[in-house]
Amino acid sequence: MTPHASQSDILICTKGRLEHIAEHYEKQFDISQWSHSLIIKGLLKQPTPDFNILEAWRSIVDADYDRHLEWKKEEAAELKLKLEFRKGTPVELAQEAFRLAYSPKERMSIS
Repeated sequence: MTPHASQSDILICTKGRLEHIAEHYEKQFDISQWSHSLIIKGLLKQPTPDFNILEAWRSIVDADYDRHLEWKKEEAAELKLKLEFRKGTPVELAQEAFRLAYSPKERMSIS
C-alpha cells in the first residue's frame, strides 16, 4: 500500500465504485457495452482533495484532445487497477495513462 491510499480511502473508493456499478445494473445497462476507455477516463477525472488525478491529467492533456483518446483493455488493465487503488502519485499515473493511450482518429500511437 502506498502512502497515497489509506485503508479508509480504499474502502471509500471501493464502496463508491460498487454503488456506481449497482446503479448500472439497476438501470439494466448491458455490462458488455462498457468501454474500457471510458472507465479509464472516468478514473482520471475523479479529483479528491488529497489525490487530484484530474489536475495531473489536465496538465498533460487538454479536454478537447482527451475525448479522442482510447486505451486497449489488455494494455491498460494494470493502469486501471493503479487508478482504482491509487498506486502511485497522480503525476505518475497521469503520465502512464498518456503513455498507454492512443488516438484512433489519428491512427497512431501518442507514446
